[in-house]
Amino acid sequence: MSDNQNRLAAVANSPLGVFVGFIQAYAPVQLAANPARLHNEVEMSKLLGAIVHACEGISCPVVHVTSAYEGEGAGALAFDLALTAAGQAGKRTLFLNMNTAPQANYAALAERAAVPVEAFFQAPQPQQSPVVGLRDVPLFYANFCKNPASVAASIQVDTMRELIAGLRSSFDMIVLASEAGVNTGVPSLLGNLVDGTLMVIEAERVRAPVLDELKQKVEINGGRWLGAVLNRRRFYIPQWVYRFLLGSR
Repeated sequence: MSDNQNRLAAVANSPLGVFVGFIQAYAPVQLAANPARLHNEVEMSKLLGAIVHACEGISCPVVHVTSAYEGEGAGALAFDLALTAAGQAGKRTLFLNMNTAPQANYAALAERAAVPVEAFFQAPQPQQSPVVGLRDVPLFYANFCKNPASVAASIQVDTMRELIAGLRSSFDMIVLASEAGVNTGVPSLLGNLVDGTLMVIEAERVRAPVLDELKQKVEINGGRWLGAVLNRRRFYIPQWVYRFLLGSR
């Protein structure tokens, strides 16, 4: 057996190879109802277009959608982004839930994804697929860890880098979702492992210094800040506010 064949065999039998094998052999599920969108379809399409443009030249963009605190809607928005990529753009898309509490638009999928991704990098490896795929839309779902409260401890940077690199060959887009970045530090840990970080901010809840601190932590660790989305706003937000949040300070 040649060196290249030995290398391919080693990868196939590695935790990553076993995991990717499960992705290729997934069993699609038919939900009682299609996942419901919680955000305006037109606005989500615009957001997807902006992200694809920002990641131009990258065959499989990996985007991390996160928030400063729990309950700001990062998970729901991230899933709608993934659903838009799969449903409208026809992209084979993976939604990887890092630690968000299941929301109405993906709770049914979260319940069916019983095996977390982290289990494949532990012994013994599970014999069940961690990936749930929809039957009619090229959208796939997986939970990263069993205990969302310990997500930071579950992220081993080298392993995560290998995982993301391996997943790029199986998908057209990957959306990671996390929340409570102030407490978990996940945005910093994933900073340079993804192609961009998008922050979801609940209007009138998060102070500008907190956002600025998270932005700096992402960038200091080599990450790319894609911008911010103001969620649950009650009043009209002028364009200059978005320019302030999206631009460098």
